Amino acid sequence: MPSRGSRRPRECSPTSWQTTVQAPEPGLYYIPSQSWKPIPVTFWLTQEAKDDCGEYYDLLWKRLHSGHKSLFDWRWDKLDGVAIWKVSLKSVFAARLLDGDTKLEIHFLKNIGKFGGSKLDFVTFEGPDIHRLAKQVSEAAELVRFRKLLVIVNPRGLPSGAGVYNDIVGKMLELAEVDIELWVTERPNHAYDFIQQESNISQYTTIITVGGDRIVHEVINALLSRPDWETASKIPLGIIPSGPANALNRSLDTLDPYVATLAAIRGVPQPTDLMAVTTSSGQRVYSHLSFMWGLLADIDLESKWWRWIGSLRFDIFGLWRMVNLRKYQGVLHYLPVDETGPPHLHRGRSLTSPLQARAKFSKERSVRSFSSPPRPRPRPRAPAKYAHLDPSTGLPSGWVTLEAGFTSFTALNHPWISSSLLGCNFTSASDGVIDLVFSQTDRTGFLPLFLEQDKARHMNDKRWHVERVKAFILEPGMNQYGNLGLLDVDGQSIEHGCVWVECLENAIRILVPPDLAVREMERDQKRRQRMKAVQKLERNHMRPWQDIISESELLKLLILLIYDFFIPTAFNIVVCYVFCWCIYHYSLLWAIIRRA
Repeated sequence: MPSRGSRRPRECSPTSWQTTVQAPEPGLYYIPSQSWKPIPVTFWLTQEAKDDCGEYYDLLWKRLHSGHKSLFDWRWDKLDGVAIWKVSLKSVFAARLLDGDTKLEIHFLKNIGKFGGSKLDFVTFEGPDIHRLAKQVSEAAELVRFRKLLVIVNPRGLPSGAGVYNDIVGKMLELAEVDIELWVTERPNHAYDFIQQESNISQYTTIITVGGDRIVHEVINALLSRPDWETASKIPLGIIPSGPANALNRSLDTLDPYVATLAAIRGVPQPTDLMAVTTSSGQRVYSHLSFMWGLLADIDLESKWWRWIGSLRFDIFGLWRMVNLRKYQGVLHYLPVDETGPPHLHRGRSLTSPLQARAKFSKERSVRSFSSPPRPRPRPRAPAKYAHLDPSTGLPSGWVTLEAGFTSFTALNHPWISSSLLGCNFTSASDGVIDLVFSQTDRTGFLPLFLEQDKARHMNDKRWHVERVKAFILEPGMNQYGNLGLLDVDGQSIEHGCVWVECLENAIRILVPPDLAVREMERDQKRRQRMKAVQKLERNHMRPWQDIISESELLKLLILLIYDFFIPTAFNIVVCYVFCWCIYHYSLLWAIIRRA
């Protein structure tokens, strides 16, 4: 059944639209799914301008008479006294000629928006001039027929990749009439081995992954580890989410599998940066999301035994780790970006003179992994510019050194660390910069991070520091209990020790929906300017209840209550989390009671 229009005309006339493409001659018929006979209609293809997003077309048609109106459950507008309907061509993914090229069937996503559509829909037309309409729709919607698509499916997860493929992805690819090769993984690193050993990877014009962030990590590392990595890395990637970990799709606004599949079929390749992470043993992995050390890494890796409860494991184990907070000693060397770029939120204070600070902790290294032992991998082919630097012999000019105790350290390439946790609200994946977000705060500084995970309120706290860098070197040490921490790259554990991390600009290309393929530099600059203004306003204007009782004092009392009076069982941790959320959001009532 056709969907309602996404935008009303400004006036009751076709000429009120900015541009009207020449329409087919009258005589075409629309075939409604709930009617017994075709209805004569006329058409327009209207061109709609979008700010920084190019031009999009809409398909409008109107009935020449008002019969059968009761058979349709549509909201219809008036145009010259008759009903009209509109389908946005940015949501169209297939246009097929049927019944001896006498009927045109147009498939599209219904109610497409920021978070995507939730249902497939189609309309059918017939008439003597149907070829002309089919050509105009295909050209306006830019329906490209790919030579061959490689679809890699991880059947596990919740929801499972197999279910997402059978219910959504497979149906849409079949309707789009594209040639696909399906590959279902059976074990960890299966996708990596397949792409690494594929002799003719260039035969695929697009590689589509159906799974979580881990399978994307495997595919990217396999492409950049091939001898022909320069050619292989240019193959566009379509990312379709399934399972609990989909941070990349959250950053791309493609959490809905329908929208993600639409992007894979007719999306626009967007150049995306990567982080090259080199360990002290010479192993190199490539990160498309984040590099973590400290609290967030401990939560992610140590809670993998609780995968059976889904994303709730991050909340439960995060509260437990926050109560029993660990503080790690370390030395950070980083190369900041040009100061003419976007300003920093909080400049980290260097505790020692640059280029001379050395770590004052044990250099002992160990490897901890909560997954199966890693298989030997070929040496990565993609180059790393700063991996040869040795901090012990001095670094080039321009590098800054910070020696301190860290409770949390995260290097971000995308704004979202997970599908529910916003790490940095102005991070962009195509600006050639790594955003370092680290903290030396106590337990109270982490409550805004976990209680309002999708708001990034911790970025307004001066106890959190943000640095925009081209590269950095991290020498991690021990915590207060004498234990080494974990190093997390896209949810995977790597060997503990000194690491060299740098940004690889435009290393891969990811397919995004047409309405998201905007001019990245202009959009990100405007977004950062707006975010800076909002954050400055929030810092200068405290919440009303903070005049009665400070947020820090309230949260310290809450942590003390949880730590002293609750037994650390799974059930009580959930109760504590709910209690903590209520106290934080209704602290005004508590402040009034205390004042009285």
